[in-house]
Amino acid sequence: MATAYLVVMMDYSIINVALQTIQEDFDASNAQLQWMVSGYEIFYAALLLPAGFLADRYGRNRVLILGLVVFLLGSALMATSATAGQIVTWRVVMGIGGSVVPATTLAIIKHVFPEGRQARAMGVWSAVGGASVAVGPVLGGVLVQGFPWWSVFLINVPIVAACLAVIAKATPESKRPTGARLDVAGILLSTAGVGALVFGLIRGGETGRWAAWETAGTVALGLVLLILLVVVERRRLAPMLDVGLLCHRSFAAGTLSVSLAYFALTGGTFLLVFYIQLVRGQSPGELGLSMLPVAVGAILGALVAGWLMQALGAQATVSGATLLLAFGLGLFGVAEAGTHQAWIEIAFGAAGLGMGITMGATTTLTMGEIDDARAGSGAGLINTIRGVMSIVGIAVLGAVYSLEYRARIGPSLGNLHADLPASADQSLSQTLTAVRDAAEMDADTAAAVLGEAETAFLDAFHLGIWVACGVLALSLLVGMFLLPGKERPER
Repeated sequence: MATAYLVVMMDYSIINVALQTIQEDFDASNAQLQWMVSGYEIFYAALLLPAGFLADRYGRNRVLILGLVVFLLGSALMATSATAGQIVTWRVVMGIGGSVVPATTLAIIKHVFPEGRQARAMGVWSAVGGASVAVGPVLGGVLVQGFPWWSVFLINVPIVAACLAVIAKATPESKRPTGARLDVAGILLSTAGVGALVFGLIRGGETGRWAAWETAGTVALGLVLLILLVVVERRRLAPMLDVGLLCHRSFAAGTLSVSLAYFALTGGTFLLVFYIQLVRGQSPGELGLSMLPVAVGAILGALVAGWLMQALGAQATVSGATLLLAFGLGLFGVAEAGTHQAWIEIAFGAAGLGMGITMGATTTLTMGEIDDARAGSGAGLINTIRGVMSIVGIAVLGAVYSLEYRARIGPSLGNLHADLPASADQSLSQTLTAVRDAAEMDADTAAAVLGEAETAFLDAFHLGIWVACGVLALSLLVGMFLLPGKERPER
């Protein structure tokens, strides 16, 4: 279960190290490259909730195997791609297949393991999923350096095939017996609502035009559809979405805590990639190695989360983990271009440990509030909220960085070299490209522009990190006041 979850989570980031090679081989446009990344994310997020519901209804084992087969086929067909459009198509297929995995694997774990061992099993699931943050870039960097670009997808085939063999042999089938009609309206509203919301957020982050119809209009449409989903589901006898879960204090607080943590870590990691590669000059492979402490910390944190929950209670465990995650991100909030690598590794390790504990503790807490019959639907709801908040984190912190960078670098570019293209103030990477392509710029002017750009980036980067820490402060309040404390034994 955990390995299947690792593979689909890993494919969020593993493609990033292959984008440059794909662009050179296929002469792909920036829009095509964006869709290679976003196509997977949109369909993955949009189908998480329906996948859990369908797994409860028709069999979790059956639905999981079907999803993994679709994911495997999409991965294998990448090697046959002759155009950039085909790569986008297979990425969408992978997203559809991968969307089945999070909810079904959690539901199967809840069904198979007795209550006393569920916390440890879910801790392993959380640990392996958290490790995907670093495993993807490391594995992708190694593969791209020695093999064709499609090797980053073909590596999925033997892993998923092994998972399928074990699941088919060793995992018992489970489903919710029901004679009620299929909730078609709920499935359609959920898929369209989450899909529109995610598309608008991703599009806004890519273009920076948040007031445009394709951005604001799509986000608004997604929110309206999701509100309509809640209204419709409250009136159904056998709904896809159990709205009552959102009113349950422990479930709602646990989901909100981990979702805010995902917002901060995912958005912060988005900015950290630029800091490490553009400012510190590390390659994608070196970036992955730098992030290994995140994986180690996430694994250790998730594995000890169950023990901490028993010893301290959910309130103290999640609150302490949130502080640890904020400490790790806060170290990046004061990092400079020449900061020692040990500082970076400590920051990554603390952030990974805090995230691992948070993910392990809240997964156990929230899944414990769901009855076995609705385990797939509940897990789908948890993963949908977490996934959407991750994309919101990237969009918000990306916008904060972009606005601050433009405000800092704009006057400097006008004073130092007025002939640079208008896009030069959009981001550090675009400034570097503009300076490299400027034929008439002398060395002294180029050095001055690059110095100003680095200073502007660090200011914008630090602001984005501190905004992430502010979101974690809100998560800390949720943990301190809404999560249950340690239960006292009856006398």
